[in-house]
Amino acid sequence: MSDPSAAVDGDPSTAWTPGPQGRMVVDLGSRLRVHDIRTDWTSGHVPALRVEFSSDGLGYTPAGKLTGHGRTRRLTTDTTTRYVALTTDTGEGGSARLIHLSLL
Repeated sequence: MSDPSAAVDGDPSTAWTPGPQGRMVVDLGSRLRVHDIRTDWTSGHVPALRVEFSSDGLGYTPAGKLTGHGRTRRLTTDTTTRYVALTTDTGEGGSARLIHLSLL
């Protein structure tokens, strides 16, 4: 597993390798409306992923699973939140690495 900040640092040459039960939490700094969550991965097996939202960083509400084919996974939503957690859905990591996470 590598440092999750590598997926949000804006540098396409760095990436997050989630590993088994991998989890990253993004603090948006304040409550913001989130409509779309998109992940872009390197080649390899992309792990199953789920998203959770939190207003306080303590209690999280399930938002759904990211879906897609190839190297991109996406979840459309309409919520206001401060924290977004991305978690691998199984005990297995994938061989792909997360190179970009966007929250729109």
